[in-house]
Amino acid sequence: MQKKPPKCVHPDCFNCPYVDCRYDALEASDYTETNNRDYEHYESYRGEKLHRNAGKEYRNARQTAATRGNRPYVDRHEYNKTYYKIYREEILAKNKASYDTEENTRKCQKYVKKHSKEISNYLSNYYQKYADKKREYARLRYHQKKHKTQVADHGRV
Repeated sequence: MQKKPPKCVHPDCFNCPYVDCRYDALEASDYTETNNRDYEHYESYRGEKLHRNAGKEYRNARQTAATRGNRPYVDRHEYNKTYYKIYREEILAKNKASYDTEENTRKCQKYVKKHSKEISNYLSNYYQKYADKKREYARLRYHQKKHKTQVADHGRV
């Protein structure tokens, strides 16, 4: 019977007014008692504590977080370099397979249309800024060809 009878004194079944107990449902205290017994058996069998009232995903997440926190320090730069050396061909083949030339062309054209003024302003400012240096270098190259000699300009020949 799922519903408790009117005069039932369930935990104290020895003093029950009924000849035969008609209440067979488990109550919260029964669940906690069995859970505590199960936890004790788990701890004695496994030698580790089980986090109560948590699902399998929660325990797995806690375990991975604990192992992640205890990892030794690894220099990621060196690791990445060695990984790339080992798997260079595979990485390049994967990138080449996933590269779409037409899509990249469309993206570049869209970017140029959107930023054409900024690009032209940058280029004009750049050419104005380095115009004197370009003229000087062109003059040096002219004399170099004319006299068939090498003229050094700040390490350049």
